[in-house]
Amino acid sequence: MNNGAGNRWTEMEKFFNLVPGNPEIYYTIQIGLVDYIKAFNIEAGSTRLLP
Repeated sequence: MNNGAGNRWTEMEKFFNLVPGNPEIYYTIQIGLVDYIKAFNIEAGSTRLLP
């Protein structure tokens, strides 16, 4: 693994080590997110998050 300048992997590992077990973070799959955004768009009327 290259730990030189510009390597973002180490920073990503630090971030992902903070995520597990955090009750304020919800994990979803893409289709779940798309369904949520579509429902939001219907409820919000003219506010559009997706085309």
